[in-house]
Formats: sequence, C-alpha cells, structure tokens
Amino acid sequence: MLPANRFDAPPDSDAYAQCMLFEKKETVSPAHVREDAIPPIVCARLLAYLLCCAPTPEGRHNIANEINHCDGNSEKLIQLAGRYVCYIALCCECLSFMYSFIDLNRGTNASQMPYRMQPGPLSTEVS
Repeated sequence: MLPANRFDAPPDSDAYAQCMLFEKKETVSPAHVREDAIPPIVCARLLAYLLCCAPTPEGRHNIANEINHCDGNSEKLIQLAGRYVCYIALCCECLSFMYSFIDLNRGTNASQMPYRMQPGPLSTEVS
C-alpha cells in the first residue's frame, strides 16, 4: 500500500492522489491481467514512486503533469506506466551492453553477470 500523500500542492498532490485512487481501485476489484502484462496495481505504485523519487522538482512536476493528463483513466495510467517501464528497460539494456563490453575487455564471461538481460526487441546484441 502506498504511503500517505506527502505533497501539499498541485500538480504533485493531485497526481499522487490519482495514483492512490488507482491503487485502491485495483486492491478492491483487481482487473484481469494478461500473463505477460504489468499488473495495474504495480502500475499505480510505479507512477507514485516515480513522483516520490524524482531527482528534481522540475522532473517531479513533469511526471505529475503526465499523470494528471490521464484524468484518472485506468487504461491511460497503465499505458503511461508501461512507457516508463520501456524507457527504464531500454536504459538497462544499454547498461547491459556497456557492462558486457567492459567484461569482455577484462577477459571475463559477460553471460555470468547476475543481472544480465536476455536479448529482446530492444537488444543491442547482433545475432
């Protein structure tokens, strides 16, 4: 469960309230989720914690405005969270490639890295 709303002014407080409402709705009557999809409750929490952990006030306001633009629509909030997951995954893919390069230069086996991502649609590896 998300902590209480710590923001005292819009747009941040409104956006966090939307995330809390979305989480509550998914706790009371969870939507059926495809096996390969991100559960809506995870989407609600991801967006809320993006607000809380934004490194700058400007970044927090940008995230808040995107959340507020969804107007409480669950599908739009899920799509927004999905976009952030894709961007985060893309960064991890790039880091994975960078660490693979570093490990290959050191003579170690990059496939033995504990957090190595598998090649996928965003992969930088060549078949």
